[in-house]
Amino acid sequence: MNFTEYKKNVLSLTIGKKLSDAVYIELEAFNQTADDTFIQFFQSIIKTIQLDTPYNVIKFFKSQFKISLLTYKDLWSIPHPELEHSFNIDLATAKVSRFNYVNSENPPILHRKELLILPEHPDIKKFQALTQAEEKEGLYVNTKIIGFKKNWDKLLKEKRLSYKGHELIKSLQSTSESSQLYNEDNSKLIQRHKTAISRNNFSKPIQTLMEYDLLNQETTFFDYGCGQGDDIKALQQLGFKAVGWDPVFQPLSPKIPSEIVNLGFVINVIEDAIERIEVLHNAFDLTQTLLVVSAMLTKVNSEVAGTPYRDGVITQKGTFQKYFTQSELCQFIEDVLETPAIAVGPGVFYIFKHPEDYQDMLFRRSRKRINWNELSLRLYPDKVERKRAQLDELFENNKEIFESFWQTMLDIGRLPQQNEFPQYSELKSISGSIAAAKKLFVDKYGSKTLEQAFEMRKKDILVYLALSNFKKHTPFKHLSTKLRTDIKTFVGSYRQGVEKSLKLLFEMGEEGRIESLCNATTFGVFDHKALYFHRSLIPRLHPVLRIMIGCAEVLYGDLSDADVIKIHKKSGKITALVYDDFENNALPELKLRIKINLIKQEIGIFDHQLIEWGQLLYFKEQYVTPEHPLYCQWADFSHKISEKTGIKQGVIRGPSKQEFEMILKEKHLTRNLTI
Repeated sequence: MNFTEYKKNVLSLTIGKKLSDAVYIELEAFNQTADDTFIQFFQSIIKTIQLDTPYNVIKFFKSQFKISLLTYKDLWSIPHPELEHSFNIDLATAKVSRFNYVNSENPPILHRKELLILPEHPDIKKFQALTQAEEKEGLYVNTKIIGFKKNWDKLLKEKRLSYKGHELIKSLQSTSESSQLYNEDNSKLIQRHKTAISRNNFSKPIQTLMEYDLLNQETTFFDYGCGQGDDIKALQQLGFKAVGWDPVFQPLSPKIPSEIVNLGFVINVIEDAIERIEVLHNAFDLTQTLLVVSAMLTKVNSEVAGTPYRDGVITQKGTFQKYFTQSELCQFIEDVLETPAIAVGPGVFYIFKHPEDYQDMLFRRSRKRINWNELSLRLYPDKVERKRAQLDELFENNKEIFESFWQTMLDIGRLPQQNEFPQYSELKSISGSIAAAKKLFVDKYGSKTLEQAFEMRKKDILVYLALSNFKKHTPFKHLSTKLRTDIKTFVGSYRQGVEKSLKLLFEMGEEGRIESLCNATTFGVFDHKALYFHRSLIPRLHPVLRIMIGCAEVLYGDLSDADVIKIHKKSGKITALVYDDFENNALPELKLRIKINLIKQEIGIFDHQLIEWGQLLYFKEQYVTPEHPLYCQWADFSHKISEKTGIKQGVIRGPSKQEFEMILKEKHLTRNLTI
């Protein structure tokens, strides 16, 4: 069943709680009312994933090719049962993400149960009466925050309401008493303002916005919880329209709706689970285009320091910290905002207000920026031959505009449209036509350069389409005009492009396919378990391997901080290795290892600075290509290492840092291998 057929079946369901982007239905009601074909499709999915945990509610997404199987505790016996387990299933890939809410301090809860069940259900009138009573008391006025247990309990206490079975009753407890029950004395000891640090460079969320060219001097930017305001001050000095608010350092500043809103490392310092949700909603309400949310992540090999408190710890400084896993943070954001979140880095997520902006972001991350001059040099290395190719008078007199046009043409892999090149009319006037400007490029550099740029863009589009459909099916109407033009140019039609891209996506699961592609890769170094290479070579990988890395970035975020990428041939894992100054250190030391399990959709972050025996990277040149400007220099040094220390040349995992120091000492050598 494809997405169109799936969506048709979802919209035709006669039973279920129908929201703007999803339908919730109880399992038995689905089995008795859905179309037989839809039931068979659903059962085939369940059989494929081999789920071993019972569930009682199904959530069908309308705009995503995805379902969630939900396990609610005591579904029929309490008014608003808590969510215990959620299994999110991508129907395009059969990938399953599992989330456990059993120990959650503030789990999601279920409302309006009468909408999920059959009309003949014995308790339907009881459930209907409860909802009517709750509506009468105004409990559904603000539906944004009532979907979580503590938020709902707080609302009940404010209105002095409680339950007797499924009956809503007035509580005898006073507001002051209920407030005392809600607050904990330890919260008075928490000093949130001490979490605000002074910076001497931009925070990671701001860096990502600049790297993706989303933040410029015309963009309005608001920092929600800006702390001491170092990001804001630095942006203002550079001419950006940046303002901020902070409850301690800038409490009088207004909260201004802006194109980009940054909620940077705020929710992780809020000890109150209710307030955490409210703050996330408040920031999203101020957002016109993009909300950036970041939080602290837990590391696999380090213990969390502090006194356990609620769902986090109180640190020695008296501050609160809630440490998330990457998948937990993503799920929390999507649970609260009911909007897809894009991971752009460890603990950094983008949430777009409009679907077309979300798709443009996915494409921006999947495409490679082409250095056309480097490309031409690679295709035409003979300097004498290039020198003989004379520029005509037209080019010499208008060199700047032609080169700018050609750069744009090669960046997008096709002739730009008028709105894609600012000097379009001027160039047309100079050259007679856009086609003539293209011909001048071909005469100067040859057609192969343009053909290769076209082929790169075609691969970029297919990689984008595969990743766009990794978590959900993307409707064509959610794509920007530019993206639609690219798809039509490079793959013919959206349907053809999606079919081709999904074929590449499914290739990842074919037995031995990843291993054979790794073995066929002409750069990097590999052993029987994995392929290793420098991150700059990702665009030169086979599209299936690029998609595999892209899927890892969907889960973890941008891997641009990594130096070496490791593709595991058989286990469905990607490992990103971050070294201490990879470019400049002769033997860089491993700082961070990020292991991303695509099958289990789990992420492990290992801080190697906490490990006693340091891990060095030997023979750096084998991770790049001979085109790298430092290749020869690194190769010369590697030859010295092998010659003077006896370390086998080409080794992937050599002696530890401490062992290497002992070798140098025994041979009376220094770190630069001089006697």
